Amino acid sequence: MLMYMIITLLLYILQLNIQRTGDFNGAISVYEEALTMFPEFPEAHQNLGHLYETQNNIEKSKYHHLLSIKHASSEWFNASAVSYTHLRAHETGRNL
Repeated sequence: MLMYMIITLLLYILQLNIQRTGDFNGAISVYEEALTMFPEFPEAHQNLGHLYETQNNIEKSKYHHLLSIKHASSEWFNASAVSYTHLRAHETGRNL
């Protein structure tokens, strides 16, 4: 569990630094690499969902948000479900 927390924190810091430079493809690569090691990593799926949404790749965004919901604890499930709901509303042109 400690290793999982450390990896989560390191990935989060790395991803924030990559996003600040505008290198969204680099941030996506970091999360995809993390998922090769930890395929049930809900935070990585959720963040990938957000990154793909910024690139208007709605199909990949939905895919990763749904995997985040599938693998999430109750706290992450709630955050992932809200993200997915917002994405679906945006996709259909509805306001929440």
